[in-house]
Amino acid sequence: MIDLYFFYEMFEAYVLMWKNLLGAHYALALETPKPLIIFLTGIFPQSASVFIMPVLFGSWFCAMVCLARALKCSYWYGAAAALGCILCNGQVLPYYLPYGFSLWPMIYLPLMFWCAVFFFRRCYAWAFICLFLAGLLRPDAWLMAAVLLIFLKWRKEKIRLIYFLPFVAPIIWMLIDYRVSGDWLFSAHITAQY
Repeated sequence: MIDLYFFYEMFEAYVLMWKNLLGAHYALALETPKPLIIFLTGIFPQSASVFIMPVLFGSWFCAMVCLARALKCSYWYGAAAALGCILCNGQVLPYYLPYGFSLWPMIYLPLMFWCAVFFFRRCYAWAFICLFLAGLLRPDAWLMAAVLLIFLKWRKEKIRLIYFLPFVAPIIWMLIDYRVSGDWLFSAHITAQY
């Protein structure tokens, strides 16, 4: 069972860190607080990243292989594409290991690949769950959820309540932004500075 008090303490430490950064450097462009990263940091210790990052790379590899197969291709195309991506990032893999969840692309990309795999396999509920988790890292997942929902409606598929789960992510994001900075749209303001 997850120790909720530990998660609360981790969240409070995260809030304190952000308040210190905001107080000292509010005019500088900062990385936006990402809700999924906060949650994962509360569950797993930072030292677990040594084991978690290879699992994420493995998930990335498996998702690309399954996506190639779902597109009616051979597994080999997906394996070649996955190995190409991993080898291109091979120089930075040792750099990623100590940072764990702080580098969100290593979590976001496998989630989006798995979303595509589930969608092509017509496991729509799982695709929207992946989009919800990805939406806690990047706002473009919200747009992807809207596009997929419109596509399903156009194909006259039955729309289930779980398909609206990715649209809860912006609300969670705004609540965390408010808790961290006192501004409901803190992430949007920081992103606008880029």
